[in-house]
Amino acid sequence: MITPATPDDAPALARILGDWVRETGWMPVLHSRDEDLGFLSHLIATRSVHVLRLPEAAGFLARDGGMIEALYLAPQARGQGYGRALLDRAKAAAQVAEA
Repeated sequence: MITPATPDDAPALARILGDWVRETGWMPVLHSRDEDLGFLSHLIATRSVHVLRLPEAAGFLARDGGMIEALYLAPQARGQGYGRALLDRAKAAAQVAEA
C-alpha cells in the first residue's frame, strides 16, 4: 500500500535512506543518523512524500511538483516492482496537477 507520509514516518524513512547510503560502497557517508532524520522531517514537511507500507514503511518517494527528489527502498522491497509502483503514483499525481 502507498500512502502519504506523516511526520511520524520520518524515523523509518531516515533509516531506509541512511542504511542505503551506508550499504552503498561508492556513496560517501556525509551525514549522521540525526541529520538523516532532520532531512527526512524537512522533506515530509515541504514536499509530497509517499510511503510504501508492507505493512511497515519499506520505501518512499519524494517529489516537488513534477520533479522526483528521492526514491529509496529497503532491501526487502527491492526487485519486486515497488519502485515502479511509487513512480507510477508520482506520474499520476503529476498528471492530475497539470490538468
